[in-house]
Amino acid sequence: MFAGINSSFDEARFVVIPVPYDSSTTWLPGARFGPSEVIDASRYLEHYDIELKQTFGGIWTMEEIEPVRASAEKTLERIKDAIGWIISEGKFPILLGGDHLITVGSVAAFKERYEDFLCLFFDAHADLYDEYEGSKYSHACTVRRCYEIAGKAVVFGVRSLGVEEIEFLKGEKNVVVVTASDARNDPEERLIEALDRFQGLSVYLSFDVDFLDPSIMPCTGTPEPGGFDWYTTTKLLKRVLSSRKVIGMDFVEFSPVVNRKDAAYLLAKLIYKSIGYLTLFQ
Repeated sequence: MFAGINSSFDEARFVVIPVPYDSSTTWLPGARFGPSEVIDASRYLEHYDIELKQTFGGIWTMEEIEPVRASAEKTLERIKDAIGWIISEGKFPILLGGDHLITVGSVAAFKERYEDFLCLFFDAHADLYDEYEGSKYSHACTVRRCYEIAGKAVVFGVRSLGVEEIEFLKGEKNVVVVTASDARNDPEERLIEALDRFQGLSVYLSFDVDFLDPSIMPCTGTPEPGGFDWYTTTKLLKRVLSSRKVIGMDFVEFSPVVNRKDAAYLLAKLIYKSIGYLTLFQ
Protein backbone atom coordinates (compact mmCIF):
# COMPACT_ATOMS: atom_id res chain seq x y z
CA MET A 1 0.00 0.00 0.00
CA PHE A 2 1.43 3.35 -1.00
CA ALA A 3 2.17 5.43 2.14
CA GLY A 4 0.61 2.65 4.19
CA ILE A 5 -2.82 4.08 3.37
CA ASN A 6 -5.50 1.41 3.34
CA SER A 7 -8.38 3.06 1.50
CA SER A 8 -10.80 0.75 -0.23
CA PHE A 9 -11.16 1.10 -3.99
CA ASP A 10 -14.65 2.57 -3.59
CA GLU A 11 -13.41 5.17 -1.08
CA ALA A 12 -10.27 6.10 -3.00
CA ARG A 13 -9.86 9.02 -5.35
CA PHE A 14 -6.31 8.12 -6.38
CA VAL A 15 -5.12 4.77 -7.71
CA VAL A 16 -1.39 3.96 -7.73
CA ILE A 17 -0.56 1.45 -10.49
CA PRO A 18 2.88 -0.22 -10.28
CA VAL A 19 4.38 -1.41 -13.58
CA PRO A 20 7.70 -3.30 -13.12
CA TYR A 21 8.83 -2.98 -16.74
CA ASP A 22 12.26 -1.91 -18.03
CA SER A 23 12.71 -3.87 -21.24
CA SER A 24 13.07 -0.71 -23.34
CA THR A 25 15.85 0.79 -21.21
CA THR A 26 18.92 1.76 -23.25
CA TRP A 27 21.66 2.10 -20.62
CA LEU A 28 21.39 1.10 -16.95
CA PRO A 29 18.69 -1.52 -16.24
CA GLY A 30 16.76 -1.95 -13.02
CA ALA A 31 13.68 0.26 -13.32
CA ARG A 32 11.53 -2.86 -13.03
CA PHE A 33 12.43 -2.81 -9.34
CA GLY A 34 11.47 0.84 -8.94
CA PRO A 35 7.76 0.51 -8.05
CA SER A 36 8.28 -1.93 -5.17
CA GLU A 37 11.21 0.09 -3.81
CA VAL A 38 9.25 3.36 -3.85
CA ILE A 39 6.15 1.81 -2.32
CA ASP A 40 8.28 0.28 0.44
CA ALA A 41 9.92 3.66 1.17
CA SER A 42 6.53 5.38 1.16
CA ARG A 43 5.52 3.44 4.28
CA TYR A 44 7.85 5.71 6.28
CA LEU A 45 6.28 8.98 5.15
CA GLU A 46 4.63 11.25 7.68
CA HIS A 47 1.13 11.92 6.37
CA TYR A 48 1.17 15.52 7.57
CA ASP A 49 2.55 17.84 4.87
CA ILE A 50 4.36 20.83 6.42
CA GLU A 51 3.88 23.04 3.36
CA LEU A 52 0.19 22.24 2.88
CA LYS A 53 -0.55 21.93 6.63
CA GLN A 54 -2.74 18.86 6.44
CA THR A 55 -2.81 15.14 5.75
CA PHE A 56 -4.04 13.38 2.63
CA GLY A 57 -5.59 10.01 1.92
CA GLY A 58 -8.00 8.38 -0.48
CA ILE A 59 -5.25 6.25 -2.07
CA TRP A 60 -5.67 2.68 -3.29
CA THR A 61 -2.68 0.71 -4.54
CA MET A 62 -3.36 -1.71 -7.36
CA GLU A 63 -1.51 -4.99 -7.80
CA GLU A 64 1.39 -4.78 -10.23
CA ILE A 65 0.60 -4.95 -13.92
CA GLU A 66 2.60 -7.94 -15.10
CA PRO A 67 4.55 -6.99 -18.23
CA VAL A 68 4.99 -9.18 -21.29
CA ARG A 69 8.78 -9.28 -21.55
CA ALA A 70 8.75 -10.42 -25.16
CA SER A 71 6.33 -7.77 -26.40
CA ALA A 72 6.28 -4.06 -25.67
CA GLU A 73 3.02 -3.74 -27.59
CA LYS A 74 1.26 -6.32 -25.42
CA THR A 75 2.61 -4.68 -22.27
CA LEU A 76 1.24 -1.33 -23.43
CA GLU A 77 -2.14 -2.94 -24.14
CA ARG A 78 -2.28 -4.27 -20.57
CA ILE A 79 -1.48 -0.79 -19.24
CA LYS A 80 -4.05 0.80 -21.52
CA ASP A 81 -6.76 -1.62 -20.35
CA ALA A 82 -5.96 -1.02 -16.67
CA ILE A 83 -5.91 2.75 -17.00
CA GLY A 84 -9.10 2.69 -19.04
CA TRP A 85 -10.85 0.74 -16.29
CA ILE A 86 -9.63 3.13 -13.59
CA ILE A 87 -10.79 6.17 -15.57
CA SER A 88 -14.19 4.56 -16.19
CA GLU A 89 -14.56 4.11 -12.41
CA GLY A 90 -14.03 7.85 -11.90
CA LYS A 91 -10.60 7.49 -10.25
CA PHE A 92 -7.39 9.43 -10.83
CA PRO A 93 -4.60 7.09 -12.05
CA ILE A 94 -0.99 7.52 -10.95
CA LEU A 95 1.20 5.14 -12.92
CA LEU A 96 4.46 4.12 -11.23
CA GLY A 97 7.28 2.74 -13.36
CA GLY A 98 9.31 1.19 -14.66
CA ASP A 99 10.82 2.78 -17.73
CA HIS A 100 9.24 5.68 -19.60
CA LEU A 101 7.67 3.61 -22.36
CA ILE A 102 4.78 2.71 -20.02
CA THR A 103 3.48 6.26 -20.46
CA VAL A 104 2.43 5.38 -24.01
CA GLY A 105 -0.14 2.87 -22.76
CA SER A 106 -1.57 5.39 -20.32
CA VAL A 107 -1.82 8.16 -22.92
CA ALA A 108 -3.55 5.75 -25.31
CA ALA A 109 -6.20 5.05 -22.67
CA PHE A 110 -6.85 8.75 -22.12
CA LYS A 111 -7.12 9.37 -25.86
CA GLU A 112 -10.12 7.05 -25.98
CA ARG A 113 -11.89 9.27 -23.43
CA TYR A 114 -10.60 12.78 -24.13
CA GLU A 115 -10.74 14.26 -27.61
CA ASP A 116 -8.04 16.84 -27.01
CA PHE A 117 -5.42 17.11 -24.29
CA LEU A 118 -1.77 18.05 -23.82
CA CYS A 119 1.01 15.67 -22.80
CA LEU A 120 3.44 17.45 -20.46
CA PHE A 121 6.76 15.78 -19.73
CA PHE A 122 9.25 16.75 -17.04
CA ASP A 123 12.33 15.07 -18.48
CA ALA A 124 16.06 15.49 -19.04
CA HIS A 125 15.62 13.95 -22.52
CA ALA A 126 13.29 14.85 -25.36
CA ASP A 127 12.53 11.16 -26.14
CA LEU A 128 11.56 12.16 -29.70
CA TYR A 129 13.37 9.47 -31.67
CA ASP A 130 11.21 7.63 -34.19
CA GLU A 131 13.36 4.55 -33.64
CA TYR A 132 16.19 3.83 -31.24
CA GLU A 133 18.42 0.78 -31.43
CA GLY A 134 16.09 -0.58 -34.09
CA SER A 135 12.89 -0.26 -32.05
CA LYS A 136 9.96 2.15 -32.17
CA TYR A 137 9.22 1.06 -28.59
CA SER A 138 12.37 2.25 -26.89
CA HIS A 139 11.98 4.61 -23.95
CA ALA A 140 13.88 7.09 -26.15
CA CYS A 141 10.79 7.14 -28.41
CA THR A 142 8.21 7.77 -25.68
CA VAL A 143 7.36 11.41 -26.40
CA ARG A 144 7.26 10.70 -30.15
CA ARG A 145 4.73 7.88 -29.66
CA CYS A 146 2.65 9.95 -27.23
CA TYR A 147 2.69 12.89 -29.64
CA GLU A 148 1.40 10.61 -32.40
CA ILE A 149 -1.49 9.63 -30.13
CA ALA A 150 -2.41 12.95 -28.52
CA GLY A 151 -1.12 15.44 -31.09
CA LYS A 152 0.40 17.93 -28.63
CA ALA A 153 3.38 17.74 -26.28
CA VAL A 154 5.59 19.92 -24.08
CA VAL A 155 8.89 18.55 -22.80
CA PHE A 156 10.35 20.66 -20.00
CA GLY A 157 13.83 20.51 -18.49
CA VAL A 158 15.69 18.88 -21.40
CA ARG A 159 19.47 18.60 -21.01
CA SER A 160 20.30 16.24 -23.88
CA LEU A 161 19.16 16.26 -27.53
CA GLY A 162 20.04 14.13 -30.55
CA VAL A 163 20.51 15.48 -34.07
CA GLU A 164 17.50 13.48 -35.31
CA GLU A 165 15.35 15.02 -32.59
CA ILE A 166 16.47 18.54 -33.52
CA GLU A 167 15.59 17.90 -37.18
CA PHE A 168 12.18 16.55 -36.19
CA LEU A 169 11.42 19.63 -34.09
CA LYS A 170 12.06 21.99 -37.02
CA GLY A 171 8.83 20.91 -38.68
CA GLU A 172 6.56 20.40 -35.67
CA LYS A 173 4.58 23.30 -34.23
CA ASN A 174 2.74 21.20 -31.66
CA VAL A 175 5.84 19.90 -29.87
CA VAL A 176 7.55 22.38 -27.55
CA VAL A 177 10.90 21.57 -25.95
CA VAL A 178 12.17 23.79 -23.14
CA THR A 179 15.79 23.13 -22.20
CA ALA A 180 17.02 23.32 -18.63
CA SER A 181 19.51 26.03 -19.59
CA ASP A 182 16.72 28.20 -21.07
CA ALA A 183 14.59 27.66 -17.96
CA ARG A 184 17.32 28.03 -15.38
CA ASN A 185 16.80 31.69 -14.42
CA ASP A 186 12.99 31.61 -14.26
CA PRO A 187 11.67 28.05 -14.60
CA GLU A 188 8.08 28.83 -13.61
CA GLU A 189 7.80 31.58 -16.20
CA ARG A 190 9.28 29.39 -18.95
CA LEU A 191 6.90 26.57 -18.01
CA ILE A 192 3.82 28.79 -18.15
CA GLU A 193 4.95 30.26 -21.49
CA ALA A 194 5.12 26.74 -22.93
CA LEU A 195 1.74 25.72 -21.50
CA ASP A 196 0.12 28.91 -22.76
CA ARG A 197 0.80 27.70 -26.29
CA PHE A 198 -1.99 25.20 -25.59
CA GLN A 199 -4.49 27.16 -23.53
CA GLY A 200 -7.70 25.51 -22.42
CA LEU A 201 -6.44 21.95 -22.73
CA SER A 202 -6.42 19.36 -20.00
CA VAL A 203 -2.97 17.99 -19.16
CA TYR A 204 -1.55 14.52 -18.78
CA LEU A 205 1.64 14.90 -16.71
CA SER A 206 4.56 12.50 -17.00
CA PHE A 207 7.48 12.86 -14.59
CA ASP A 208 10.80 11.20 -15.42
CA VAL A 209 13.02 11.16 -12.34
CA ASP A 210 16.06 12.15 -14.41
CA PHE A 211 14.48 15.63 -14.45
CA LEU A 212 16.01 15.91 -10.97
CA ASP A 213 19.70 16.56 -10.54
CA PRO A 214 21.79 13.39 -10.06
CA SER A 215 23.04 14.80 -6.77
CA ILE A 216 19.62 14.13 -5.27
CA MET A 217 18.38 11.47 -7.72
CA PRO A 218 21.22 9.11 -8.70
CA CYS A 219 18.79 6.23 -9.17
CA THR A 220 17.95 6.38 -12.85
CA GLY A 221 19.11 4.56 -15.95
CA THR A 222 20.06 7.70 -17.92
CA PRO A 223 21.37 10.40 -15.55
CA GLU A 224 22.16 13.89 -16.89
CA PRO A 225 24.02 16.71 -15.09
CA GLY A 226 22.39 20.08 -14.54
CA GLY A 227 19.02 18.94 -13.22
CA PHE A 228 16.53 20.55 -10.86
CA ASP A 229 16.46 20.62 -7.07
CA TRP A 230 13.65 19.66 -4.69
CA TYR A 231 12.14 23.09 -4.09
CA THR A 232 12.19 24.14 -7.74
CA THR A 233 10.58 20.84 -8.73
CA THR A 234 7.79 21.06 -6.16
CA LYS A 235 7.08 24.67 -7.17
CA LEU A 236 6.78 23.62 -10.80
CA LEU A 237 4.46 20.73 -9.97
CA LYS A 238 2.36 22.99 -7.76
CA ARG A 239 2.13 25.57 -10.54
CA VAL A 240 0.83 23.01 -13.04
CA LEU A 241 -1.51 21.25 -10.64
CA SER A 242 -2.99 24.52 -9.39
CA SER A 243 -3.44 26.21 -12.77
CA ARG A 244 -4.35 23.45 -15.25
CA LYS A 245 -6.83 20.59 -15.21
CA VAL A 246 -4.66 17.49 -14.84
CA ILE A 247 -6.30 14.21 -15.84
CA GLY A 248 -3.56 11.69 -15.02
CA MET A 249 0.07 11.35 -13.92
CA ASP A 250 2.97 8.98 -13.99
CA PHE A 251 6.38 8.78 -12.32
CA VAL A 252 8.94 6.74 -14.22
CA GLU A 253 12.59 5.70 -14.68
CA PHE A 254 13.40 5.16 -11.00
CA SER A 255 16.09 2.46 -10.92
CA PRO A 256 17.15 1.53 -7.37
CA VAL A 257 20.80 1.70 -6.33
CA VAL A 258 22.12 -0.24 -3.33
CA ASN A 259 22.27 1.89 -0.16
CA ARG A 260 20.40 4.84 -1.68
CA LYS A 261 17.08 4.47 0.10
CA ASP A 262 17.01 8.27 0.34
CA ALA A 263 16.26 8.49 -3.39
CA ALA A 264 13.30 6.09 -3.11
CA TYR A 265 12.00 8.10 -0.17
CA LEU A 266 12.43 11.36 -2.12
CA LEU A 267 10.30 10.04 -4.98
CA ALA A 268 7.67 8.64 -2.60
CA LYS A 269 7.44 12.05 -0.93
CA LEU A 270 7.19 13.80 -4.31
CA ILE A 271 4.29 11.55 -5.28
CA TYR A 272 2.55 12.12 -1.95
CA LYS A 273 3.03 15.88 -2.28
CA SER A 274 1.57 15.74 -5.80
CA ILE A 275 -1.45 13.94 -4.37
CA GLY A 276 -1.74 16.81 -1.88
CA TYR A 277 -1.65 19.39 -4.66
CA LEU A 278 -4.24 17.42 -6.63
CA THR A 279 -6.51 17.18 -3.58
CA LEU A 280 -6.36 20.91 -2.91
CA PHE A 281 -6.41 22.31 -6.42
CA GLN A 282 -8.21 19.88 -8.72
